[in-house]
Amino acid sequence: MILFYLFIFFVVYLINVIPAFMPGTWMVLAYFKIKYNSPIYILAIIGAIAATLGRVTLSLLSRDFFRPFFSKKMQENMDHLGKMIDRIKGWTIPLMFTYAFFPVPSNQVFIALGLARVRIRLVAISFFLGRLVSYSFWVFTANYVADNLEGVFTWELTRGQKIIGEIFSFILLFLFLRIDWLALVKERKLKLI
Repeated sequence: MILFYLFIFFVVYLINVIPAFMPGTWMVLAYFKIKYNSPIYILAIIGAIAATLGRVTLSLLSRDFFRPFFSKKMQENMDHLGKMIDRIKGWTIPLMFTYAFFPVPSNQVFIALGLARVRIRLVAISFFLGRLVSYSFWVFTANYVADNLEGVFTWELTRGQKIIGEIFSFILLFLFLRIDWLALVKERKLKLI
């Protein structure tokens, strides 16, 4: 049984490190609940821990591996964004907790946080707590309404919709990173760099 739960942990961790085109973690957990009748609370705990570690890994990879590919000006802009986010710690936990409750992808958020070199600890804690609650809810809900859930990796959306959604979210991430954060905060002007 321990190997089974380690397998679930590894799958969830991996789909949270990969930056795009993966199914939602809650769907994978729902699959294991429905197919193998695994306890929801164990799945929620394993899922929240593995997803958080996976997203932190994605953030660190973004910071250490992808950031050097950006221009010096873009890196300075990302630093301004990171400092701004780090200064508003009082908002970090409620915002991330609320965001984490919804079954929406968080990969672009963690990529942006890594590129901006945001201190990840508070974000990770609030993400973990939000996902712990949301995974319990969504797995319970999926179990309640599903008679049989096969093909969890293709159930989420049709292939074309999934690809368009991922591309759109990366375009939004790109535009978000192009905002001149120093000008926005100091001059109250929206400019792109």
